[in-house]
Amino acid sequence: MLRPPIPLAVRPFYGVLAANAVALLPPWARGMLRLPRPPLVEPLAVRPAGQVLTRAIRWAMHPPEREPN
Repeated sequence: MLRPPIPLAVRPFYGVLAANAVALLPPWARGMLRLPRPPLVEPLAVRPAGQVLTRAIRWAMHPPEREPN
């Protein structure tokens, strides 16, 4: 089991990102790593949640607009 060195409160978000990363792997890579492909969970939950979380991270890390001089 993967135990990332992050606070307990953010581990569910980390789990969503990790599951989304696995969902993006091509079938041949998943086969080599012996990772299952849940037929309904990925398209209905993992990918949408991963996309929302990724957009939120991009929004939070976007540099502020420069003020004109």
